[in-house]
Amino acid sequence: MFEALKVEPQNAEVMVQIGYHVHARKQQWEEMNKMFNNAVSVNPEGKALGRPVKEITQNYREMYWAENYNKAVRKFNNYKKMQDKAILKEAIDV
Repeated sequence: MFEALKVEPQNAEVMVQIGYHVHARKQQWEEMNKMFNNAVSVNPEGKALGRPVKEITQNYREMYWAENYNKAVRKFNNYKKMQDKAILKEAIDV
């Protein structure tokens, strides 16, 4: 995918795909957001997977935010039951 971006540096769809398939999968949130921001700035109404770039990047961000928030809440609730500080640290680190 990075090679495609070298060939077409203004291709917002490629940026979305890199943000999602490379950075998000590795939980590299800053890199994912940079790639999504670049995609939106290049062509917010361009299409990625048949939807506007601005819309799909927002959906991906909200999806990953919700997943991480819910994971942290589950870990915090485990901490409340067990009062194990290691579990609390895991919840904070999410």
